[in-house]
Amino acid sequence: MSPDFDIVIVGGGMVGLSCAAALADAPLNIALIENKVPDFDGNNDAYDLRVSAINAATLHMLFHFRVWHELPSTRISPYSHMVVWADNATLHLSAADVYRPELGFIMENRLLRRVLWEKVKRQANTHIICPTRLSRIQTLPELVQLHIDNDQTVAAKLVVGADGANSWLRQQLALPLKKHDYHHHALITTVTTEKPHQQ
Repeated sequence: MSPDFDIVIVGGGMVGLSCAAALADAPLNIALIENKVPDFDGNNDAYDLRVSAINAATLHMLFHFRVWHELPSTRISPYSHMVVWADNATLHLSAADVYRPELGFIMENRLLRRVLWEKVKRQANTHIICPTRLSRIQTLPELVQLHIDNDQTVAAKLVVGADGANSWLRQQLALPLKKHDYHHHALITTVTTEKPHQQ
């Protein structure tokens, strides 16, 4: 049996989309499987509570993907300092220490996922299979077979698991996972400041 694709990426979040975007110019036939169509046309004025701190390396990657300019500048905030407290120790990070104008940028996950999704949709070597769910995985000597809910089968030389913290793919393959509870809690909210917040 010959594979349908060189690579199948399971998961259309930021990690899976970044993986596909990184392979845009590779001479490979790629499929990206996502279980639900993302809703990017909803209330775009509402802030996404899930944000990411983008460092210099990730910023370079987004420039390479040619998607950085597609992100709305009014929804991105640079940060030039960071302070980390843990176990009676304090770590200060400053952009000046590394001769940069900023350490990175804070941005909403939904906005980053949207520009990556649109980029991957335009890629000639990538086929998006969405919405669909996987029902079974079968590893064979030369390829991997993925069985989809609609009774279709997709075969690939390589499968990339990017389907989140509770990965279905990892569970099916019984891959070991180590967890450690840091006993930390976080409060996530959006605030409007009366005065400039100075990043």
